[in-house]
Amino acid sequence: MLMDNQYTTQEIKTFTDFVNYDACLPNAPLPPKWIFRGQKCEGNYSSIDSARIDLMPSLERVARSFGLQLKEMPCIECWSLREFKRRLHQYTADLPGEDDKLEWLALMQHHGAPTRLLDWTYSFFVAAYFAVQPSEHCDAEVWALNACYFGVDRVISKSKYEEITGSVECVNNDPPERTKDRSILLQNGIVNHLWKNPEPCVCAVNPLRLNERLTIQQGVFLYPGDLTVSFEDNLSAGNYLPKSNLNLIRFRIDANLRKKILEWLYRFNITEATLFPGLDGFARSFATRLGFLPAIQAELRCGSVSTPEQLSLCCGRVTH
Repeated sequence: MLMDNQYTTQEIKTFTDFVNYDACLPNAPLPPKWIFRGQKCEGNYSSIDSARIDLMPSLERVARSFGLQLKEMPCIECWSLREFKRRLHQYTADLPGEDDKLEWLALMQHHGAPTRLLDWTYSFFVAAYFAVQPSEHCDAEVWALNACYFGVDRVISKSKYEEITGSVECVNNDPPERTKDRSILLQNGIVNHLWKNPEPCVCAVNPLRLNERLTIQQGVFLYPGDLTVSFEDNLSAGNYLPKSNLNLIRFRIDANLRKKILEWLYRFNITEATLFPGLDGFARSFATRLGFLPAIQAELRCGSVSTPEQLSLCCGRVTH
């Protein structure tokens, strides 16, 4: 669990605070590489100063909802991955490499299966959308993490890192298009190592092949090294993160800003339809757009609609 001295909280109470969020991001000993995560709230936190939402991957959250112990998570994850591998061929012929655990987990995450991966993004405003869109009556949160301290070269011993680096350089089984990015192959090597040799840590990773949604959302994953402890305990472990609360920042966004922020993000084309390409994302985007009644009325060119007859006339004037 994160302690209060391991992160700092910044209050976003005005729209100016929101658009100038980067003024709160400090310079760090290493050049900062900030990543962000939006957290939807699950209750009325606006009146509770100390309340915050735990950073928790979907696998941990689902396990807790069923009363399962964290010590059982490695077994559950192995079973989930095995079942996904057994049946994926029924839906697609484009399968990840057998030992490419990172790509398998990313694919599971993409399609909604619970995994240990925690979604982050390089865009504060994408994270803000995921935070405020579902948070109707309570404050929302965006977490910022200086990811330069969570590279794969910082979370395991130097000797093991050099060993994995050497093995990556010798990889020659994959086709040329899959061996171009050595750094991502190295990430997969670290993931495979931590899978077999768990230790509390967190590293920022991405699969070699990015799906469309991950690309559009500017996504990156945080991978916890030990499933038998919580994600936050993984995040707190080790000495690779400087003893400073300035590398992990919790932005708390006032609930009253929700509509204005969503309207502003909509103008910059950050919507459900753009973040989730396809018919499902397009259809879900209406839930947000319906909150912008003046814009809807302007599109219909009919001002205030008060009767079914007026609505019918307005809809009849829509052009395709």
